[in-house]
Amino acid sequence: MTLHEDNARAAKMFRRFFAIFALPAAVWAGVRPVEAAAPPSIAEMSRRVAKLSGARVDPTLAQAAARHARAIAQDTRRATREDLTRALEREGLADALLLPFSSVGTRRGALDEALLAFTERSARARAPTHVGVALAHEGDTLALVAIFSRRLVELAPLPRRLAPKRFTLRGRADPKLPVTALVLGPCRGATCGAVDPARVRRKQAVLTVDVDLRRPGWYFVELLADGPRGPETAALWRVAVGDAGPAPGGAPSNAPVAHQIAKDREAHDLAPLEGSAALTRAAQAHAEAACRAGLAAHVLVPGEDPSTRARAAGFEGAVTENVAIAPTAGHAHHNILWSPGHRQNVLDPTAAFFGIGIAQRPAAEGVASSVCVVELFGLQPR
Repeated sequence: MTLHEDNARAAKMFRRFFAIFALPAAVWAGVRPVEAAAPPSIAEMSRRVAKLSGARVDPTLAQAAARHARAIAQDTRRATREDLTRALEREGLADALLLPFSSVGTRRGALDEALLAFTERSARARAPTHVGVALAHEGDTLALVAIFSRRLVELAPLPRRLAPKRFTLRGRADPKLPVTALVLGPCRGATCGAVDPARVRRKQAVLTVDVDLRRPGWYFVELLADGPRGPETAALWRVAVGDAGPAPGGAPSNAPVAHQIAKDREAHDLAPLEGSAALTRAAQAHAEAACRAGLAAHVLVPGEDPSTRARAAGFEGAVTENVAIAPTAGHAHHNILWSPGHRQNVLDPTAAFFGIGIAQRPAAEGVASSVCVVELFGLQPR
């Protein structure tokens, strides 16, 4: 072999050797380049949340969540229960056993992590049946919203406005679950008619509720389901009938709850209530338990209903109870007054004693801090 041939062969081997080592590192390692993982689609995120919470993805709840997310992305001050209620009403929903989640930021991954943590730590314990998840963009701002619902009664879509007439609500519920209905109205401003029962007809899982809406004004129709947690507001439908005027209610008061109850009763010519130390102890203990559990329920421990708890605290006699969780104590009592069943307890002419319990629930992932309020009323002996 000549020197020229030997040099040519060496040059060829060098080129092959260099070509091998010049390959991209990923190819040299025998794998393809790894791209950054894209965030899951909202449909995929919904499935993850549903699986983790034990709920079912509900398209109508998702539409309400989308409405609420768009509003929050534009103005974070709209992350309120009233704005959520309006989003639900626009979809024909009257779900009342709700647990909303909302989070705003610029990093999608952080929002997803917060929702999954909230689902595992808070939502799953509520035993939701349905969930809707949505994401909205406003510039660089992202708003992720999830609405968890414990839907004990499945209702057909409900209108927000009606002409005066008789109306029938239609829906479905577990045939073994007792369901009753109450109607408050008509209301104009702060003036409302009485709370009256409405007839509930059952045929296996199908139920219908006949409501008399023949006078103009605002009405509040409440369906109560009596299950293991005691009576729960399964649905609360607010509807404007005819020339109803502005929605009633006004802004929540900042006055102490006891003062608000006294004013409510005075406005209806009812006797003032006498404070009870025993009822106050029972109400305070239950408010703290409700905050720990994150549940506005009458029965948090099997067998411990309001009467049992009141007797254990030293009160002998029949009782009624209101439980609410809201941003403030004023909001809680405001919500109580616009729930027909709870309003009945506040304005019960046979009530003679009362106790108030108030506890704080700290902020958690996607949920602001809140206040748990328990109003416990002792009735006059018969």
